[in-house]
Amino acid sequence: QQRRLQPVPRQQPLEREQLSPEDVYFINRDLPHVRQHDFKLDAAGWPNMFGRWSPARGANQDAMPLTVVTLDGTTGGTAGPHRGKAHYLDPDTAGLYDELARRLPAHGISVLQLAYRRPGPGRFDECIADAVQAVNLAATSSFVVVIGHSMGGATALVAAMQAQATTGRLRGVCTLAPQLFGVPSRQELAVLHGVRKLVVHGTGDQALPPSCSEDVWSRLGRDSRRGCLVLMEGATHCFEEHRDELTQLVYDWIMEVQC
Repeated sequence: QQRRLQPVPRQQPLEREQLSPEDVYFINRDLPHVRQHDFKLDAAGWPNMFGRWSPARGANQDAMPLTVVTLDGTTGGTAGPHRGKAHYLDPDTAGLYDELARRLPAHGISVLQLAYRRPGPGRFDECIADAVQAVNLAATSSFVVVIGHSMGGATALVAAMQAQATTGRLRGVCTLAPQLFGVPSRQELAVLHGVRKLVVHGTGDQALPPSCSEDVWSRLGRDSRRGCLVLMEGATHCFEEHRDELTQLVYDWIMEVQC
């Protein structure tokens, strides 16, 4: 059972003996937001999960719904890449995930912007557990698309693989400038055969080289009939210079997956 953080007062970075240095670092970095208070989704039907939930509006009652689950990197935020100077937990930013949450519900697509309960590179397995829990729960009542940036790319692939193996309701998986640490093998990812795939990386990424996405694309079987690898010329790790291009690419891909 995962250990739950003790609540801390708002606006006050506060070290506690029972918290690890990584706990304290992210509690302080999250400010002015307090993850354990501000992002609980229990009342929205996502027990023991944190994040933002934007349900579909006017969904087709005769069709299986579609839910997009978004996953951030080590900060475990909700905004997504190309958010500019906004905090990774701020609402309604220019970030990709916030933009998808603004656009997609009107088309009958729900968006869950998952915030890891205990983020950080040293908590990779815990972040995976959060992602798997969210994607599997979404798959109980809808088809699912999973999108992940940076560390979240690896997390997305693991969650997608497990969800498809157990539910068969995965419609698509998208990785944006993914890391290679934690990415399943080609043999393990074979379960995603037939699932739509989008792998995107910037050629100007100084944090994770484009070869990471080329490796991921190879592990996904280079299935050009069901997906593609997009290398954006000059784009950096957060795609700030290609904000509109990336947003339109991912949005159009999701709408194709929905069809």
